[in-house]
Amino acid sequence: MTFPLTWGGEKHAGVELEKRIAGAPIDRITGGVSMSRRRNPFFDRNDDRVRASVRLEHEFSQALRIGTSAGIEHSSFSTFDQRLSRAGADILFDTRVDPKLPRNAVYGRASFEHLSFGVNRVTLDGRAYAGLFGQTVFAVRALRESADGPLPEFLQPLLGGIANLRWYSAGTAAGDTLVASAAELIVPLTSPVKIGKLGVSAFVDSGTVYRFDERFGDQTMRVGIGGSVWFAAAFFHLNIAVAHGRGSSTRVQTSGTISF
Repeated sequence: MTFPLTWGGEKHAGVELEKRIAGAPIDRITGGVSMSRRRNPFFDRNDDRVRASVRLEHEFSQALRIGTSAGIEHSSFSTFDQRLSRAGADILFDTRVDPKLPRNAVYGRASFEHLSFGVNRVTLDGRAYAGLFGQTVFAVRALRESADGPLPEFLQPLLGGIANLRWYSAGTAAGDTLVASAAELIVPLTSPVKIGKLGVSAFVDSGTVYRFDERFGDQTMRVGIGGSVWFAAAFFHLNIAVAHGRGSSTRVQTSGTISF
């Protein structure tokens, strides 16, 4: 049993239960209840949710896992104030030994989710990491989050920020479908045997969002280039990125996490 609690850009409190069953067809069961509030940066409104959920998983190997989940929540956002339910399934293939600094590895995740108001969502996220000379790693990523119908504002994926387009501020644009890609050269500067690792990166990001009834071929991808300085340790990660958008401005993005 765990009691997650966060405070900051997203306020979250909950209770989570986990049960592992060795050798069973369903070898991991998780469930919980939670309350959360975050400020949606695009619509500039609070997104309040109270939810309960359950998830079943089976691990075929250390790298391959499938799961199914279901949940119910009460959401309050602008004029939307009602209950909705969701159910879905996903598959994950992840060969990364160290997710913070992977090398010669791949990551792939595909998920399907049905929402109670009749809209389906599909997420495809693929990443690959190839070791070059020394500790240098070349990484690429492709991401697509799509819906087959109109999504409420609070469920729309957001474009911008560290998550997908580093020369845009977080939540610069929103839509029913998001497509993004990135290519990055990662250069650690410290010894691989040190607990804390310092390094630099150079990257190219691109992305767009659009309505469910529009075509990807009609969209214009927004492209930016930049570089970052990062520090990673067992319980702490800090990234400072400077990026410039094609035909746009230059922006500094900072992100950090502390886990315990």
